Amino acid sequence: MADPLNSLRNFTPRLNEVAEHVGKDAAAALAKAFGGTRIFVPKAPVDGHKIARTIGLEAMGTLCRVYGPANLEIPICAVANRWDAILSTPGSAAKVARKVGCHIRTVYRVRAAARAAR
Repeated sequence: MADPLNSLRNFTPRLNEVAEHVGKDAAAALAKAFGGTRIFVPKAPVDGHKIARTIGLEAMGTLCRVYGPANLEIPICAVANRWDAILSTPGSAAKVARKVGCHIRTVYRVRAAARAAR
């Protein structure tokens, strides 16, 4: 099953921008690992760097060429943080939204994306 998190419509504008350069999977991995924080992107990729361990050395190289050397704010991708919780919580969309701490529309979107990915 495809990972609906990697749909660009679930990304923030900044994450969409990053995804245009390094790909959806790498952008999603960055959001999961560093969402809500700033990471320093060096001038050149470094084997073993936390970014390289997260998205791979080649994608890190692209990130370095586009954004480095600089601090890069990685947004929190709310769907990334709540995807599993939304799908594993039984009950109505309203109940799930209250329990997981998201909007009811997010529950509808995640459930629809999961059905479409099957």
